[in-house]
Amino acid sequence: MFACVLVFMQLGFRSALFDSATALLSAMRADIFLMHPLTIVSFKPEMLPRVRASQALALPEVEAAVPVYLAQATWRNPESGARRAVQLVGFDIEAGVMDFPGLAPLVETLKRPDTMAFDRRSRPEFGPVPRLLEQRGPFEVQVANRQMEVVGLIEIGPSFGADGNVVMSETNFPSAGEGTPGQPGGPGGDPPGAGD
Repeated sequence: MFACVLVFMQLGFRSALFDSATALLSAMRADIFLMHPLTIVSFKPEMLPRVRASQALALPEVEAAVPVYLAQATWRNPESGARRAVQLVGFDIEAGVMDFPGLAPLVETLKRPDTMAFDRRSRPEFGPVPRLLEQRGPFEVQVANRQMEVVGLIEIGPSFGADGNVVMSETNFPSAGEGTPGQPGGPGGDPPGAGD
C-alpha cells in the first residue's frame, strides 16, 4: 500500500513539474520557435539576434515572425513593500501569438504606456493583486524601479523558474526591463559585443 502511495505521489510531482515548466510555452500559438542555441532553460533565454526573425520571414512558408521577450525583474509588493523576482513577458499583443486566459479583453488597454497584466495564479508573496484590482481598479506598482500600472489579470501560473508573471506589450517591455528591445544589451537584441 505504501509503495502505491509513493508511486502516485511521484507521478503527481512529475506532472506538476511538466505542467508548470510548459505553461508559458503551451500558451504560444506557433508551429516553430527559434531559440538561441546556448539557451539552457526557457524562462531565461539567451538573446537571439532580431535579424533571425527577419531571415525566417524570407522563407515563403513563414507567415509571421513575432519576437517574444522574457526577463526577470524585481516586483515590489503593493501592500508590504517586499521585493521579489517576477517573470516579464513582452510581445506584440495584437499579433495573436499568445493564448493566455484573460488576455483578449486587455489588448487595447495594454497598448498604453507603462501598463501590464498580472498573472492571477502567481504566488501570494506578490501581494493581493486580484483583490486590489477589484477594489481600486487599475493601480500602480513598482517593477524594476519603475512605476507601472496593473490594468488586468491573465492566467499562466508559477513555474520552477518564476513564482509570478506579468505580461506587457513589446513597447512597454524596455520600460520594465533593461535596455531597449533589439538594441545591444537590450531585451531581444544582440548581447553586447555580438557581431552576428
